[in-house]
Amino acid sequence: MFGKIRCLATGHSIDRHRVWHDGLNNRARCTHCKMPMIRERGDWVPYAEEDHGGRNRMPHPRTGEPA
Repeated sequence: MFGKIRCLATGHSIDRHRVWHDGLNNRARCTHCKMPMIRERGDWVPYAEEDHGGRNRMPHPRTGEPA
């Protein structure tokens, strides 16, 4: 709960050691609220299947989380 409030106030935070590449973009989760994030044009933005989904994206290498 506090993670979401912190993200609203200061923005999302990415752990650079947990970033993975899905074949098209770098991906990670916010360290505070656990929201899936994607790196686009140099910025980290929340991942939305409608905007970023694609069959060319590979799943997470360890968890198998769909891209």
